[in-house]
Amino acid sequence: LRAPLRLVLEVRWPDNRTRDPDGVLQACKPLIDGLVAIGLLTDDSHKYVRELVVRSVPKGEPVGTAVTLEERCPTNR
Repeated sequence: LRAPLRLVLEVRWPDNRTRDPDGVLQACKPLIDGLVAIGLLTDDSHKYVRELVVRSVPKGEPVGTAVTLEERCPTNR
């Protein structure tokens, strides 16, 4: 994929407990670093990831985190 990208993380929780959005984002940091480590992202700087979307889905199916990389970021210039 060509940079800059939009990175979408959809976190699906096993229950309906309330979670702080900033806590969800903090929990995604190791996942984003892992995408760099395995080579799916060249780097996680603004040069490569122009937009980061984190969605928190209570009682989602299946439980886990879905990762989507989109080449056509609407803020590409």
